[in-house]
Amino acid sequence: MKKFFCVVSHTHWDREWYKPFECFRMQLCDLINNLFEIIEQYPDYIFHLDAQTVVLEDYLEIYPENRIILEKYIKSKNIIVGPWYLQNDYYLTSGESTIRNLLVGTDLAEKFGACGKSGYSPDQFGNISQLPQILNNFGIDNFVFGRGFAPYITTEKGEKQLINTPCEFTWCGADGSKVFAIHLKYWYNNAQRFSADTEKALLLIREAEERFEGATLSPYLLLMNGVDHLEAQEDLFPILNTLNSENINGEIKQVLMSDYINTVRNYIENFKKELPCFSGELRQGGDSSILQGTLSSRHYLKIENVKAQILLENYLEPLYSMLELSGFENIYPKNYMRYLWKLLMQNQPHDSICGCSRDEIHRHMEDRYERINELAETLIINGIKTAAYHNAIAASDKNAYSLTIANTAGNSFSGTIKAILRFPAKEEVDNFFITDENGNETEFGLIVRKKEMFDFFSPINLPGRQAVDTFEIYLPVKCIDPMSFVFYKVTPCKGSLTAMENSNESILENEFLKVTVNKNGRIDILCKQNNREIKNCIYFEDRADKGDSYNFVSAEDEPITNDSFTPDIKILESNKYRQVCSVSYNFLLPESFDFENNKRSSKTKISVCELVLSLEMHSQRLDIDFNISNNSRDHRLRLFVNSDVTSKKFIADIPFDIITRRDEDTHPEMIDVCYPNTSFAALENKEKGLAVFTKGTHEVTKKGDNTLGFTLVRSTGCIVHGTGSQWICPENQCLRDIKGSLAIYPYQPEKASCLHAESIAFRTPPLCCCVPCDTSKLSGGRPAVQDSNISEIFYRNDPYSHISLKSKSLLNIESNLVVVSAFKLAEDGKGIILRLFNPTEDVISTEIKIRGDIYASDMSEKTGNSLGKNSITVNIHPKKIITLRVVN
Repeated sequence: MKKFFCVVSHTHWDREWYKPFECFRMQLCDLINNLFEIIEQYPDYIFHLDAQTVVLEDYLEIYPENRIILEKYIKSKNIIVGPWYLQNDYYLTSGESTIRNLLVGTDLAEKFGACGKSGYSPDQFGNISQLPQILNNFGIDNFVFGRGFAPYITTEKGEKQLINTPCEFTWCGADGSKVFAIHLKYWYNNAQRFSADTEKALLLIREAEERFEGATLSPYLLLMNGVDHLEAQEDLFPILNTLNSENINGEIKQVLMSDYINTVRNYIENFKKELPCFSGELRQGGDSSILQGTLSSRHYLKIENVKAQILLENYLEPLYSMLELSGFENIYPKNYMRYLWKLLMQNQPHDSICGCSRDEIHRHMEDRYERINELAETLIINGIKTAAYHNAIAASDKNAYSLTIANTAGNSFSGTIKAILRFPAKEEVDNFFITDENGNETEFGLIVRKKEMFDFFSPINLPGRQAVDTFEIYLPVKCIDPMSFVFYKVTPCKGSLTAMENSNESILENEFLKVTVNKNGRIDILCKQNNREIKNCIYFEDRADKGDSYNFVSAEDEPITNDSFTPDIKILESNKYRQVCSVSYNFLLPESFDFENNKRSSKTKISVCELVLSLEMHSQRLDIDFNISNNSRDHRLRLFVNSDVTSKKFIADIPFDIITRRDEDTHPEMIDVCYPNTSFAALENKEKGLAVFTKGTHEVTKKGDNTLGFTLVRSTGCIVHGTGSQWICPENQCLRDIKGSLAIYPYQPEKASCLHAESIAFRTPPLCCCVPCDTSKLSGGRPAVQDSNISEIFYRNDPYSHISLKSKSLLNIESNLVVVSAFKLAEDGKGIILRLFNPTEDVISTEIKIRGDIYASDMSEKTGNSLGKNSITVNIHPKKIITLRVVN
């Protein structure tokens, strides 16, 4: 049969990887400048910039004068950009990050003249099950990819065998959304560069034809002309013309990727070819294919990434949306939010967040995270203060103080809030009481009182400071509504407050759990409501790692566990509101791995492994902070959680989905069996379940029938073994402190609310702020150094002085199984975007109450039909993500 050799010229642009960003940017600028010359010579030349748009911003920072020529060639489809902002990893970033990636990428591409419509993801280390639904929401009905597709069958004898499949198939996502998928079976460089030597070029064509025989359903063969950081081939057209004059059993020409996709799809439909269908995530393959060691490489970066995502998705966006809905018009910091999202996404390319790049790149990433934290935390403080200064129940009493709690999560909250109250020292406040909006006095406990100097800053005065009395208190709360402000009034009074006394018992207990820390470090949990006992539920295990940043490679060594060491146990806090216990081990570990003799070194070093356990009033989970001071190389340290649940499977969440991992489903080429989780993993059967919540600890494994393991440290010294010095990365050994958080949540499946909701509560405790009702207190600054007769402190009028807030939920969703994914200002500034998803296998019918006109929308934020005003009832189908626009 006559063949059509379809050449797609491209570059795969890793923004940073084995060279730092600025070095690669120099190459990018050369690539684009040389591309301009090629297009001038060959006006029909087409080049794909890896479906990214960040490259445009990177280039124009150096060559801003060339924007017009870039726009010209993008409009004419000589240069193809978008729909992505950049090629992020799908498992190590949130579902919202992937949506924002497309939102920013399509917008930027369209502003330059045209946006590519190919769902192109050539090198991600696996593809999440909800990607078809996300792509469909942006009008993309196709997916071209490189990794994660190696189907297998299990024979009658129980043997697993790989099966040959065509490159083309229908990929069906978790909710049933479909895309036409094309697997880059022979990678994205199967025609990396055509030789000017006609015989060699002909040989490449013939080898491609032979390879694709039986591997494709059409006579259209995809030849990917490019690879990582490769420039456009300047002599391609003359070579293709020469090849067309030779006997090549067909025709060869350069094409648009989108045209190739449509042509192949039409051929399959017209000739009624049977198109296979595959459902769920595309994460099949061996260790070297899906590079799953990147789930834990440079764990500290994953922790920082989740922290940043929480700040943006779970705090900043909901907080300012709540303020907008409360009447604070135009308060939403939309320019800062776009800046923060771009900064965050620049840390999320697959070679960056995966922790498999050079040391200096990951140092730059840490700086970006610090910048995100600095700005985001400042905006959060400003937002919660704005709400606190408009507290209706306290504002009329200038001697009182406004205590405000903001629950920015989509579910109600019960637990203990830590609040910090500051009073000017000159007021000599020794005691106070707290009342709610009904005038009822509220319980609290004093943690500590101290004297401090409090700094305050003003845009119209010099910085000031004042002596203050600071009181840190615990405030127990029950059922704070989702997306709500709760206001209290703090009134100074006579008398003196006494700080709570702490006991020295190594037992942590509240109304739900009793946690016993034994002298040998064994930790036992009793669930008081049903007398479940979980014995010895936490332990450490360390093994050698001969691998690299991409993959763990076992040395078949005996594990070293905490049983070999005596713990140092300290009670850090023990009162009716909160109990905290530290369990610390000095792990004596081999200093490194002796590769020459293939064993761990005899020389040892101490790595400190500390667990800080905390249990709060009204909480049904045990919170765990881990502090690892790693001083050894070439090893992997895991924390294992034993349960009282026996099962041949476990569940774990990935973006917008929950995946069941069965023992028998391990891929035949997978050696080190581990899996991703976004925020939790759980073992459960019909009677009981036990979940572990995470914040950036993404690598989970199952051990036996009742234990889950989580990788805390993976130390290796290179990006990949067997290469030159450019790939050596000493800092990948992670000789540093690594701090993070987990939580253990025992539950009964039939009584449990959505695990997503519980994990969000763990990740997103409410915000709290206390300010004086007299806004001149603890503010203003100090006067300029001028004559004392004209000395003055200046104040600005409050533009929102007409707003008086009462405790109120701004969003109410009847079903606690529905997860709020986004609550943000629309990109065009017209209304609030509310995104929800149903993680269950059942249709959920739920009422949604929110003030305003409610419209259907999609992830690209195109507005659809009106659904109602202030309240609607929707049926959310299994695994479905819905987007609404609310306009006031």
